[in-house]
Amino acid sequence: MIAAREKVSAVALTLAVLFGAGRAASMPLANVIDLRAEGSSETTGSANGALFYQLTSPPTGTGDYDPFLRLQDAPIEEAFNTDYRFHGQAPLDAKSDPNFTRSMTLGSLLSIEVNSLEYYSFTLDLDEPNSDDKRDISLDEVKLYLAGAPDLSSLDS
Repeated sequence: MIAAREKVSAVALTLAVLFGAGRAASMPLANVIDLRAEGSSETTGSANGALFYQLTSPPTGTGDYDPFLRLQDAPIEEAFNTDYRFHGQAPLDAKSDPNFTRSMTLGSLLSIEVNSLEYYSFTLDLDEPNSDDKRDISLDEVKLYLAGAPDLSSLDS
C-alpha cells in the first residue's frame, strides 16, 4: 500500500510523517529517529503515535510536492505554515511566497490505514547540498497543531 506511493530522493532526505487521525495536541517528539541510512527498513521509527518512513524514489523538487512550508536561515531555522503575512513577510524563518508557505486543512491530507489504524500522511523533503560539510540536516522538533483560522501570526495563542 505505501510502496505504491514511494517518491525518490537521491540527494535530499525524504521522509513521510504519519500521525494518528485523533491527535490534535502539540506533539513534540523526544526520541531520536535517524533516517540518514539509505535503504533502512521501511518503518524507521515511531514517536508519540507518529510513524516515520524513509522513502526512496526518483529525484524530487519543485513540482513533485505540494509544499505547505518552506524555510531558510542559518544555522538554526524555525517556522510554521500559515497564510498570515505582515508587510508581505511570513512569521519567523518561513519563506513568504504563498505557493510554498500556506495553511492546510485536514481534508487536504491523505488518510491511510496502517495496522487497522487510520493516519493522516504528509511528506517532508529535507534538502541539503551533497557536500561533506553541509550534508547532514537535523530536524530536532516537530509539533502539530490544529487551529480554527488559516492565518495564525504566532503559536502563542
